Amino acid sequence: MKVLLIDHFLAHYRSDVYELLMNSKIYEFQFIAGDSYEGVKGVDVSQKQGYANYKYRSFSIGVHRFYFSIGIIKHYLRNSKATVICTGVDFHLPHTVIVFLIHRIILRRKFYWWTHGNDGNQGRIGVAIRKFFYKNATGIFAYNNEGKRNLTLMGVKDANVKVVNNSLNRNDYGFFKYDLKSKKRSDKFRILYSGRITKEKRIDFLLESLAILKKQHNIEFVCRIIGGGCIDELKQQSVRLGVDENIEFLGAKYGNDVDKYFLDSDIFVYPSGIGLSIVHALSYGLPVMTVSNSAQHGPEFELHQKGVNGDLFQREDCNGLVLKLLQWYQRIRDDNGLIIDACVQSINQKGYLPEILARNIIDFL
Repeated sequence: MKVLLIDHFLAHYRSDVYELLMNSKIYEFQFIAGDSYEGVKGVDVSQKQGYANYKYRSFSIGVHRFYFSIGIIKHYLRNSKATVICTGVDFHLPHTVIVFLIHRIILRRKFYWWTHGNDGNQGRIGVAIRKFFYKNATGIFAYNNEGKRNLTLMGVKDANVKVVNNSLNRNDYGFFKYDLKSKKRSDKFRILYSGRITKEKRIDFLLESLAILKKQHNIEFVCRIIGGGCIDELKQQSVRLGVDENIEFLGAKYGNDVDKYFLDSDIFVYPSGIGLSIVHALSYGLPVMTVSNSAQHGPEFELHQKGVNGDLFQREDCNGLVLKLLQWYQRIRDDNGLIIDACVQSINQKGYLPEILARNIIDFL
């Protein structure tokens, strides 16, 4: 049986999931998507059978940016007898709406959404439209339990929703590759951030907090910042704050190139809403410090256990973040082995692994 998975973009971090699905003995999978999307690193499909990228035509209406692909629609029409999985009810990808209307509403064939399961914060009309798309699908793959609760509150039958979680590639999990408890100890408090660098990530807030940590507390520390983006202003800010000697801007790094930095860190700080980065950090036994507003976070935030595998601080509260850092500075020195175990166990207990994600999808189909 053929399954056509239409993704907004074939992201590199999902390579293992795609391959596990491709190796299914029950289903013949095809993966199609746009050729680029918001700077996310993609899968190299040039030598892969069953994968295809199509060019997006992007356009704006007001403040909204849309991505449309006639190539994806044509590919679907050539395979319209297949079961279709589409990632997200996203009106910024109008070709997915067209495929749903043809495949499910007109042809009455099997169609699944793979989605966060939220209402999109688009007002009453937007929510009503989303309900139509969700309730008329064959089934829905939800990222987490909260997504499933949201969908059932919208009127989707409980049996039609499967929580599948999320994952990285297996090679990105620190505990698969290293004995985390043999990590080198250091007299310095080693703080790490890894992710794209944009204004929304609030690295400026992190720098302000670290300036307080340096000026008011007698702790030696280094903060390494991994990620591509606009860092010139942040470098200038670190100089103004007097923490430039404590900050290392390392630029964009991927795969095994980041391992040594995760292994040489004590704690992971993500100043804004966090997503899959929490999986990466926890897999290296790093407790995660992030903002307390759960609405800002991706579905992977359900892995976070306050006081167990990390902690939370209030938005814009630099002193609050500093206080949490000081508390964990001592805890890491007293109970680092227990903290590492708690971080790793949270991933295994929730099933945030590629083989479990792929199995959940196949079982539900």
